[in-house]
Amino acid sequence: GRPLGATEGTAHWDRSLDDAVVAAPVVDVAANRVYVTTTGGDVVAVEAATGESAWRTALGRRVLASPALADGTLYVGHVAGDLLAGLDVDGEVVGNHAASGQLYASPVVHEESVHYATGTGAVYAVEATTSTAEAERAESAHPANSG
Repeated sequence: GRPLGATEGTAHWDRSLDDAVVAAPVVDVAANRVYVTTTGGDVVAVEAATGESAWRTALGRRVLASPALADGTLYVGHVAGDLLAGLDVDGEVVGNHAASGQLYASPVVHEESVHYATGTGAVYAVEATTSTAEAERAESAHPANSG
């Protein structure tokens, strides 16, 4: 599909990616960018005004859900069973959090926690942080899947 103008139905720009996109893009109003995940495991930042690629980060694992954006960090879930705790808005990986199950749905950020669910039926809330050790401590202190 082509991005269309709100009133006239004309294309603003058209951008092809190497792999399929099966999740909604996320708009970063502050940076005027759109973030897209691909089934090939890439996170791509596209300039909203022109469609030009700002950066592409290869995660090496299949992604089927939209990223969550909060406080300058993108949170991306992998089907391989890891929650990528964050990429900064320049595409640099700033932390990883190991999850116990495949992530098919988008994570959600609320206040200072990242919430995500796995294919095993577990739901987690972990500290929104760039430190893997801190995220693991937060999960072990209050796992949301108990009970």
